[in-house]
Amino acid sequence: MAGRRPLRSVRAAGFVLPGAAFLTSLAPVPFPDALCAQQWSASVDAGRATFEVGARDIETSNFVVGVQYAAPALWFGASISPAISGDDPLWGGLWAAASPALARGPWTAALDVGGQLYGQDDPTELSSGLGAGAEVLPRLSYRVDPVWEIAASGGGQVYYSGFGSEGSEFTRTIGVLEGAVTATPRDAPVELRTSVRHLFAEEAGYTFLGVRGFGVRDRAMAWVGVGTWLSDLIDTTPWDAGAAVRVLDRVWARASVARESFDPVYLSDARTTWSVGASMTLDERPLPVAIADVPVALRSSATPVELRLPRDAAPGPLSVAGDFSGWEPREMRLEDGEWVYRTPLGPGVYHYAFVDSRGEWFVPEGTPGRTPDGMGGWVAVLIVDD
Repeated sequence: MAGRRPLRSVRAAGFVLPGAAFLTSLAPVPFPDALCAQQWSASVDAGRATFEVGARDIETSNFVVGVQYAAPALWFGASISPAISGDDPLWGGLWAAASPALARGPWTAALDVGGQLYGQDDPTELSSGLGAGAEVLPRLSYRVDPVWEIAASGGGQVYYSGFGSEGSEFTRTIGVLEGAVTATPRDAPVELRTSVRHLFAEEAGYTFLGVRGFGVRDRAMAWVGVGTWLSDLIDTTPWDAGAAVRVLDRVWARASVARESFDPVYLSDARTTWSVGASMTLDERPLPVAIADVPVALRSSATPVELRLPRDAAPGPLSVAGDFSGWEPREMRLEDGEWVYRTPLGPGVYHYAFVDSRGEWFVPEGTPGRTPDGMGGWVAVLIVDD
């Protein structure tokens, strides 16, 4: 392949970057309690990667420590991996991604943007250096009904590699077109997504077809994906799977395994990886919301506050989370065709949002006190008086 670099010149990218769609995948797995609040967390992961380089394999181990910030439409963080053995490199990276969105009825327009800067110090000095990447993808989606959503996006990626000896630097600019159909079955805590992505590279075009599934229930979640490249240059079938479990109120444990094909963006070789790790919430607080000029809901503290939603408002079962629950989802009960939640609240101003069976946070149009959260989503404001 024209322009292809040997493994060691892109070895850092193999560890730091998730793949061709790296910026839209940079954020950590969206744990349910992180999607309607501002959250700082720390993580520790250990794993192993086996690269397929010609007729031989190269194995490396990783121990990664990171810190991340997550909000509904903004993520950023930093990671560092000390060398485990004398043959392993020391590397670190910084990344950020955002997805501001504007919703009008069933239509949502968004702009997925992000960037990454990383460096590596290799004992052999063959792949030491710096690398960087950026992606911009405008996206338009249409919610057909509570089950089906159609989305299309297009934009570009830029990748710079400054690894290896002098003169081995290179820059790649890739055009991207993508379409996706997402299904969220009623009364099932799962999401299924089928997508097609075409990459416009200088030497060739690459088309990828993939299917992903994501499920969440109470204190656990799991994900799985498989795909194929419609190119004679890539003969590996990529797949991945993983699961996470909340073991303590602020701690998630996770494990994952993946088979990755040759990457036509970063020109990195096929590899098989596995990892285990844990993340811990360091600080969490509700998103700041200005309530001036918002037609908020008023309730009395003399009786329990009651929140209701129609049964078909979103795939059930539904939950509600807010200041009053520490942004922990609380189950709603189905009564006479409506989802209902009751709780006693003292006088004060409260923010809340609903959570569907897929783990997605939402506030229906027409909800009293519905207001933007400042990150492309919505919360509702509730005032309880004496």
